[in-house]
Amino acid sequence: MGPKLVDKLHIYIGTMDTYQLNYAVRELDEWMKTTANPHYEGFFEYGVGEPHCYTGRLTQAERLVEIADFIAAKRPYVADAPWWKH
Repeated sequence: MGPKLVDKLHIYIGTMDTYQLNYAVRELDEWMKTTANPHYEGFFEYGVGEPHCYTGRLTQAERLVEIADFIAAKRPYVADAPWWKH
């Protein structure tokens, strides 16, 4: 399963998570640094002092553009697919 997750884990968490999930995420972050074959550390962004549902520093519109760009970069080749452009 490891190779299928490479470049796909993007985790945003507040350091003051309401449900204290930040502790488990820190453990996952540390474990990901030890992975091999393939080595993939994932992407972790910690919002200092932020609560549960922290979604990063981007606005919702900016995040949607980021997601659309990521999907477009991973899409199968199609010669003419204008619906992939935002």
